[in-house]
Amino acid sequence: MYIGKPIFNGHTDIEQLSIIFDKLGSPDMNGWQSAQNYPNFLCFENMQPKDLNTLIPNAPPDALDLIKSMIKLDPQKRIKIKDAINHQYFH
Repeated sequence: MYIGKPIFNGHTDIEQLSIIFDKLGSPDMNGWQSAQNYPNFLCFENMQPKDLNTLIPNAPPDALDLIKSMIKLDPQKRIKIKDAINHQYFH
């Protein structure tokens, strides 16, 4: 909503993953080494995460913090809904 278009706008599964990894970093470069244990895991080029401030430049710091916590690749590291609704962004 802050940039008026989707951040991750792929047209196929592989393109979608490539766009996500290009922006968030590949799983092993983003601290999610266990992703390779999933069935049908595909190896992608190792990519470093981009700075979210450059992807969403007009978002306030609280919004960026919430977004960062919601889009972590590793599902175990994502913010839980009860914590998200109590995030500083909403206060």
